[in-house]
Amino acid sequence: MLVRHDLRYALSSPRGLLFLIFFALLWGWGFYKLAGGAAEDLGKGQSSLLIAWLFDMKVLHLVQERPPTLVAYFVAATWLAPLFAMLGSCDQTASDLGTRHIRFLIPRVGRAEIFIARFLGAAILVTSAQLLAGVGATIVTMIASSGDRGDIVAFGAQVTAILMVYSLPFVALMSLVSAAMASVGLAMLVGLAGYVLLAIALSALPLEGTAATIIPLLLPSGLKPHFHQPDMGPALIAAAACLIYVAVYAVLGWQVFRRRDA
Repeated sequence: MLVRHDLRYALSSPRGLLFLIFFALLWGWGFYKLAGGAAEDLGKGQSSLLIAWLFDMKVLHLVQERPPTLVAYFVAATWLAPLFAMLGSCDQTASDLGTRHIRFLIPRVGRAEIFIARFLGAAILVTSAQLLAGVGATIVTMIASSGDRGDIVAFGAQVTAILMVYSLPFVALMSLVSAAMASVGLAMLVGLAGYVLLAIALSALPLEGTAATIIPLLLPSGLKPHFHQPDMGPALIAAAACLIYVAVYAVLGWQVFRRRDA
C-alpha cells in the first residue's frame, strides 16, 4: 500500500513532475534528432577517429557491431542515467523527516516499511522511465536504420535492461542522502554536486596499473566501460556489481534513517 501511495505521490509531486518533464523533454528532442538518421554514419570514416578519441576502442567496436542509432542512445543514456536517477529519487524520506510527518507513519507501519516502500517507489518510477525510453529508442532505431529488425529489438532489450539496472545504485545512494539531509532541495544539491565533484576528482587522479582499475569503481559510474562493449559477459558482471552497490548504499541509508529523530 505504501509503495502505491508513494508512486501516486511521485507522479503528482514537484519532484516527480520535474523529473518526468525533464526526462521527456530531453529524450523527446534526442529521439527527434536520431530519427532523422543523424547517428547512422557513426563509426565510419573520420567519425571513427573521433569516437575512439572521445571514448575508447570498445565504444568504437560497439558502434561498428551494433545499430549505430541505438548505440548513440545507449552511450548518452549511461552518462545521463545518474542525473535522472538522482533527480527522480531525491525525495525518498527527506520530506517525511523534514516535515515530521514520519511521526504519524511510524505507529502505523514502522520505520523499515517506510524506508523500503520509499526506495521501491523511487526505483519503480526511475526504471519505468528508462523502460519507456528504451522502447522509444528501439522504435526510433527501426525508423532510422535499415538493419535487421530482430537484431535491433534484441539489442534494444539489452540496452534497456542495462540502463534499468544501472539506475538502481543511484536510487539507493539517494536513499542514504535523503535520510541524512532531511530536505528535498538539500538532498538533490548534495547528491548531484557531490557525485559530480567526486567523479571529476577521481578522473583527474594520475592512476596507473591496478589503482587505475579499482579506484574508478568507488562510484557506480566506473562500471560504464564494462557496459560499452559488444560482449555480454562484462555487462553481466557489471550488472551484478550494480546490485552490490544497491545493497551497500541501502544498508547505509537504513542505518542513518533508523537513527533519525521522528
